Amino acid sequence: MKENICSIPINDILGPKQGCPICRMFYCLEDKHIEHITGAAMMEPLVRVQTNQKGFCRRHLELMNERGNRLSNALVLQTHLQEIAEKFCPDALKGRYNKKEIEKLQNLQKTCYICERIEKDVAHFFETLFKEYEQNEEFRQLFNEQEYICLEHYTVLIENATKARIAKKAKEDFMQNVMRLFGGKLQELQTDIAKFASMFDYRNSGGDFGTSKDSIERSIKFLGGE
Repeated sequence: MKENICSIPINDILGPKQGCPICRMFYCLEDKHIEHITGAAMMEPLVRVQTNQKGFCRRHLELMNERGNRLSNALVLQTHLQEIAEKFCPDALKGRYNKKEIEKLQNLQKTCYICERIEKDVAHFFETLFKEYEQNEEFRQLFNEQEYICLEHYTVLIENATKARIAKKAKEDFMQNVMRLFGGKLQELQTDIAKFASMFDYRNSGGDFGTSKDSIERSIKFLGGE
């Protein structure tokens, strides 16, 4: 397949053909931004200003701690805590209640520097995905050969596809294949989970679980993402 700067990352994500490709995309973006924020970006003044103001959600704080070095995390958290102390709750440090401070802290808990960066990247990812799907036959085949689309990203893809600026025929084809990848996995899991449950009937004692053996784990990935 002929590749360009925009399509290479997407081709890398679709290449494995295992699990949900959109789950892989989110994890790829998380890895990229966590590595960046706990690496070179730690010393960039503009980035530190933004991380101090926006902070991080619990998920990304934990991932930063797991994957980044401890000094980088300490320095990022040091200035973020200082920002909170100086701008968001100076009265609280003096034992005084301030309603506006509470509201600011509530808003702070709704923002995450990494989540916002991922959101911007995802918008670009989908724009490139739809364009490549419309114009590149090999790419279209690669997407259609994916293992499945999970529940969460099925709705995300359908919603974004309805807004995509591509030809009507390409859009309909894309949505039909997304529904096929989602629906096919749904039916497979229904069959396997029913088989798994039936194996606990005394009449099936000693029988072969077959592909249903890991149906619980696969259903969890399908329903909740990988």
